[in-house]
Amino acid sequence: MITSTFHTVRNLWHLPACRCTMLLIPLLASALFTPWKPVQLLALGMFLGATLYIFHFGFTRVYAGLISEHRTLGLRALLVLLAFGSVLFFPLLAQSDTLNGFYRPLSLGLLIGSAIFGVGMALSSTCTSGTLNRLGQLNPLSPVVLIGLVIGGILAAWHFETWQHAPTFAPVNLLQLGWPLALGLQLLTITALYYWALQWERRHHGHLEPLSIHPWFWAVILLAIGNLLTLLTLQQPWSIATVFPYWGLMLNDALNGPIEDWRFWAYTAQMAALYDQSPWEAPVSVMAIGLILGSLLSAQLTRLTQEGNKRPQTNIKVKVQVRSFIGGILMGYGAIIAYGCNIGALFSGTISGSLHGWIWFAASLAGYALVVSWQGLKKDPEK
Repeated sequence: MITSTFHTVRNLWHLPACRCTMLLIPLLASALFTPWKPVQLLALGMFLGATLYIFHFGFTRVYAGLISEHRTLGLRALLVLLAFGSVLFFPLLAQSDTLNGFYRPLSLGLLIGSAIFGVGMALSSTCTSGTLNRLGQLNPLSPVVLIGLVIGGILAAWHFETWQHAPTFAPVNLLQLGWPLALGLQLLTITALYYWALQWERRHHGHLEPLSIHPWFWAVILLAIGNLLTLLTLQQPWSIATVFPYWGLMLNDALNGPIEDWRFWAYTAQMAALYDQSPWEAPVSVMAIGLILGSLLSAQLTRLTQEGNKRPQTNIKVKVQVRSFIGGILMGYGAIIAYGCNIGALFSGTISGSLHGWIWFAASLAGYALVVSWQGLKKDPEK
């Protein structure tokens, strides 16, 4: 009886719809109905991490497919994510006095930082959310990238005041046009890019892999819903990048290190509050830990229901580890001076109606393309 039940559960786990029912729905219910906010945020982070793992979605795949393979499935999925997220966010942000989007200056730091982040993605074959996702999968290379992210974040926090003096223009918030017009312009831009992506792939390959039947379609729908719940819970969208200098600060305090009251921690009211919170109180930390745990839980359930219980590769070449470490440092540094990563800047910034999200994407794509064209990195990222 027990053996028969196990085999039934194992067979069901391989169906995406059943994975959603068995794991994602309980996590979503916990995020919605748990009265204690840290548990809400932990469950929400686990929901996002499980979504990334179950549907095998990673932001780096968008860049790798477009630049290395001239494939646009990832880009099309990203555009659907931004379109659906904008539909969810624009009316709420425009009509609420308590909900806040991410609106960041159009600065030299934004351009340079996002390009540096793109270089780091190409070197490490992952991004910030991908690193946390792979950490949950017990990927042996992810701690190397994570250490680099923390070091890079600390360095950027140290230099943050210098970057504040770089040439800067005020944030551009499309919602100031009125949310219906802003949403129309956003969707028109996304539609034009989607059409270009279709033509680009047809020109290079003659055929398209349909998005509507691909797991990534459901991944981006669920990620947008998760970000909406984050907005409603925290009064601001999902972000990750600041967790790395924050974790570095916590480690510094534990070891009585030299980091003191840098201006970075007073940049916004949220950053000032973060400075005084423990890792289990700070929302960005709790959600990042939740992302790792969600991926870990999904990965372990998958391994439990697989024949043979395949183990991760452990014999990684030193040069790959060095390259990944350097990539982590660059991503950690670039994300801070550019006001975010693929999550906080590209995803949350763009669906907030901020122009800096689109600029971040263009510059990070250029940085990624520069490294790929130079080194010929054409491996499958976030595997």
